[in-house]
Amino acid sequence: MFRDSAAGYLGATDQRQRVRALEEQGGGFDRAAWKQMAELGWMAILVPEDLGGLALGMSEVAAIAEEVGRQLLPEPYVDAGVFPLALLARLPASRLRDALLSRMAAGDVVAGVALQEHAGPIESGTVATVVTARDGDRVRLRGLKRFVRPGPGADGWIVSALCDGRPTGCSGSAHRRQA
Repeated sequence: MFRDSAAGYLGATDQRQRVRALEEQGGGFDRAAWKQMAELGWMAILVPEDLGGLALGMSEVAAIAEEVGRQLLPEPYVDAGVFPLALLARLPASRLRDALLSRMAAGDVVAGVALQEHAGPIESGTVATVVTARDGDRVRLRGLKRFVRPGPGADGWIVSALCDGRPTGCSGSAHRRQA
């Protein structure tokens, strides 16, 4: 069902032409197209039902991802529609996590994950070197993340970091200065 939905949606428009048009405009992706994909349920697949999701699995994600790759969709489906939602869905429930999952599933928020710090492959057991520091009611990050996607057009990123020497996660706004 998801494969057919994706093939029909993506086949209705020449995605290569969309990629060219977006590149001519400076890159990024189309928020209206993102919202349409969310309305088709693509971003809600891995989200729990009580948060507006479908609570399905990776086989449904893979069916869509295969069509996304076949059609060369310019929107960052895996980087912003799968990876951050899968990560958040596995974290303990909290007001922030639940709000992000709901808004991301609805297509209202586009976020990525800032995880990798070294140019080489991600190695299990590698400890983050990005650190957090409290600044009043804000949390500031210091360090470097590599290969952070999506770039242009993202509302923010989920960042792995150390807080008081222990792994933590902070949500960051795209409008804040990068360290």
